[in-house]
Amino acid sequence: MTLNEKDIAIQGLEKYSNSLEEKLTDAEVLLEAVKTENDELKKDQNIGVSSAEIEELKGKLELFESEKYNMFEVLMNQFQDDRKELLSRHKATQDLLASATKDIIHLAAENEQLKFSLRDALTWESK
Repeated sequence: MTLNEKDIAIQGLEKYSNSLEEKLTDAEVLLEAVKTENDELKKDQNIGVSSAEIEELKGKLELFESEKYNMFEVLMNQFQDDRKELLSRHKATQDLLASATKDIIHLAAENEQLKFSLRDALTWESK
């Protein structure tokens, strides 16, 4: 994986992280709206809001809280999976780089040996 590919992967994760943050923010805004509506309904109980309606809204609020937690859990699991994949790619890239470095060192030594052998052959031939 090249440095450019790493940058692209990091940018992709940043975009993904930003989209998760936006979704979480939207969920929090919706939660606040439901809470506000619930508070207003509590104030309006004297106007004829039935306790059944209040209980229904409480149930919806609890369901929403549960869904919000589930969504967050799924997003965090996905983030962890993505993180594991990137760490694996990083390790593979490091291994590949280490292997390439060993190859370069070996080939440089072999090249020096061949140069030495060529010099010997040229010297022997000129005698």
